Amino acid sequence: MVEFKKEIMPIFYTATPEDVKLGTELFKKELREHEKKHGKEQVKKWEEALKVVARIKGREVKTT
Repeated sequence: MVEFKKEIMPIFYTATPEDVKLGTELFKKELREHEKKHGKEQVKKWEEALKVVARIKGREVKTT
């Protein structure tokens, strides 16, 4: 969606914008696993898209 410049409304469910910006290990670990299957270049594109989405004002849903 980022690549095609579509309107995005992020909903952060069980994750925070900081997680999506790759500021914590939550997504970093999974991306390292995907890198084995999809390659560094593809994962790099995903990382950049996640960082773009994390900067968009969205809604954070917290569960307890």
